[in-house]
This record gives sequence, C-alpha cells and structure tokens, in this order.
Amino acid sequence: MIDYFKNSPRKNSNLQMLYQFRDTLQANLLSVPADDPAMPQTMASLREKTQEVLDAKPFTWAAAYQAEKMLAHIRPKESLAIEIKKQISALEKVDPAAAALFNQEFKTLETGATTEAQAPPSPPATEPNTAQPEGQDEATPPSPAAATKPAQEASASPEPPQSPPAKTKGTPGVGGETPKSPPSQAKPYETPNILAMRHLLERVLNDVHWKYSQRYFNRRIIDRYSLFVFLSGSVLAVLFFGTLLGIGIVNTTAPEILNWSFSGYFLAVVAGLLGASFSVFNRDRSLIQGHSIEETMLQTGLANVYLRIGIGGISAAILYFFFNAGLLNGTLLPNLEALGFTPLNPSGVTKAEIADAFKTIAAMDAAQNSALKDLIATAKDSQATPKLVETLTQAIRDAQPVHQGNNTSPMGIMVPNAELCKLLVWSFVAGFFEQFVPNALKRVEQSAEHNEPKDKPAKPQA
Repeated sequence: MIDYFKNSPRKNSNLQMLYQFRDTLQANLLSVPADDPAMPQTMASLREKTQEVLDAKPFTWAAAYQAEKMLAHIRPKESLAIEIKKQISALEKVDPAAAALFNQEFKTLETGATTEAQAPPSPPATEPNTAQPEGQDEATPPSPAAATKPAQEASASPEPPQSPPAKTKGTPGVGGETPKSPPSQAKPYETPNILAMRHLLERVLNDVHWKYSQRYFNRRIIDRYSLFVFLSGSVLAVLFFGTLLGIGIVNTTAPEILNWSFSGYFLAVVAGLLGASFSVFNRDRSLIQGHSIEETMLQTGLANVYLRIGIGGISAAILYFFFNAGLLNGTLLPNLEALGFTPLNPSGVTKAEIADAFKTIAAMDAAQNSALKDLIATAKDSQATPKLVETLTQAIRDAQPVHQGNNTSPMGIMVPNAELCKLLVWSFVAGFFEQFVPNALKRVEQSAEHNEPKDKPAKPQA
C-alpha cells in the first residue's frame, strides 16, 4: 500500500510531464547557437547557465520555470513573436484581464518591429581626409582660425618632430585619445525592439507560472477539503442509520427505555446534520475556489465546515419545535404524536396473531352473531382450532404476491411509519437549505403581524 502511494499513477504522470517539458526546453536551447560571434558575452553566459539548470539533478518544476524564463532572453528573434502569442493565449485562460494588457503591449512592439524592418540602413560614418596634427585630439575638430593661417606662418614655426603629443584633460582613451567608434550597425541581439520583446516574454511567463501554480495549489486544497467533507458525511450517515436502527430495535424489545426522550427529536437533529454535510459536499467548486490561495483556504477551513454542519443540525431542531407547536400546518407535515415503526413479517400476519383471533371469535356469543355461528363453534373446538390456525397461516403465506417467480419478502422486520418518514425528510431539507428555517421564521412573523388586531383597546384611565 505504501509503495502504491509512493509510485502512484498521478505522481508518475506528473514526472512524465516534467521530463517532457525539460526536453522541450532543451530543444529550444539548442536552437540558440553557442558559437555565434555576434552574441554578446552576457547572453553567452546566460546560455551556459540555462544549460546548467536543465542538467541539474533532481530536476523540479521550479527549475523548469527558471530555465524557461532564462531562455526568453536568448531565444532567437524569429520565434519570439510566436512564443509571446502562445504564452498570452495560455494566460488568457486563467487571467483574461492581464492577457489583454500584455496583448496590447505586444501589438505596439510588433508595429515598431515592422517599422524598424522597413527603415533604410544608416550609412557608415566617413573619416575626414585631412590629417590632424599629432598634438591635437582626434575627437576635437580644427578651429576655423587655424585653417585660414598662411602657409608661411605654419612653415616658419614647425613643430619638433619628436615632441610628445599633448594630453588633453578629461578625454577618455589611452594617452588622452578617444578610440574611433565603429560604423553604426544594428546587431540582431541588441536592437531595442527585440530587447523589449524579450522582457515582455519574461513578464508574461512570470504571470503564467504564478497563475498556474496558484491553480494547482487551489486544486490540492479543494481536494483535501472534499475528502474531509466526504469523511464527515460518511460518519454522520453511519450515525443516522445506526441511530434509526437502534431506536427501532429498542422500540420493539424494550419500549420503556424510550419514554424519557422526545419523540424522534434526536433522529431529526442527526438528519439535519446529514443534510448539511450533503449540502457542503454538493457545493459548487467555483464558489469555493477564490481569487487567491488565502481566500480558498478561508472558504475550505475546518471551522467553516463545522459551522455549516452545525447550522444544519440547529435548523432541524428548531423545525422540530415548529411542528410540535403547530406553527406550520399542512398534510405533508408530520404528526409527532404518531411517530413510530411498523413491524413487518414474511406472511403479513403471524401464527400467534391468527390464534389470538380465534380466541376472540370463540369468546363471542353465537346467538347474537348468527352469521358466524359455525365459525364460533369451530373456534371453540380445542382439537380443531390448532389445525385450522396452521391451515390459515399456510394459506396466507401462499397467497402472497409473486415477483419474477420468487416469493417477495421484506428486507427487515421494522420500517419507519409515514409520520416518522415525513419528519426525517423535513429535517434533512432544513439542514440542506441554509435559509429554510430563517424563511419559515419570516413567514411566522408575517402571519403574526397579519393576525394582530389593528384597533388596540384603549388603556383604562386611572
């Protein structure tokens, strides 16, 4: 039994889904080339880290979600749009409002990507043909005054050829020189639109992972709640039928024991508890599952279940006193004075009952009952009476109805009578419907206000 729960089909299917998800992530990671020279160093390091997470043991769902979010930042740009659409579609099933917001943002980025693809490429920057003096910073353009100086003045005071170049304060670069910027060329990994789409995919994945994890834990809480309600209802059902059977047996064997109790009161309360537990078990799951784990735990707490079942028992008890006080009238309502059990037997009547009937007939006066004088004379014959009783008992048994070739026989010797069945049904209904007794109280209150005399007698003056 312990091995079954350790290796249950539900647990095995969960592991199979996890490993299949890991294989899918591994296939997506292989679509990112590891030796791409255009890939930035940060993305290459992130790819190695993603591979380490996928190879880690033991592999869990948390690691799978982490690898999927890391993969969003290195996924090829060709599959970004399709993956974002797929994840937004999955989020729409659990959170439509958030999915609509993400979808609107994705359409804006998609429009920007189309505009960026249609824009002409920017021409590369050209270097000036004139060489600047060695002592002048390359990043600083020559002044117009220096350009208009006469050539003689430039040749009259030549700069020593071996003089070290002057260092410019505050300019970056080695030796005060600013390195030449390469021609502007948009890399496929670093365009602003692609980076924005990667961040959008990560945020969508965060919401998808959280919502589905929350739904998983809510489902586990509700499953535990349903199991608890089922066990509570089973205990109450055993208590109800056990009480009904016990009272029936005691009522037959020793009826004086039940003289101290209310007629059917305990059975009514237990029927109300059973009806309340059935109502809780039959509750709609959409009403139990809240928007958060805290709300779900509040709706499925043990205190809430006990309170609901207790209200069902109290409602049945109050309804019993309604019947006893005569506040509710009708042919479908029980008569508490006639509650009891009806004995059954296979032949309908017993041999002892027939013998008692013959004794009653034998005590009758034949002169006053001329039509029964022959039967009275036979009943007074002590030798013929036992044989006649046996013959009548067998005849009654043979006269019982036949169903499918077999003689029908009752399943027990006792059955609740009609009045007790009415009480149990109404008690169950009072426990099942939480507003049944409050509505009955309102009806009684309205009836009392309607019957109250409008013209109250004046108070006598002193």
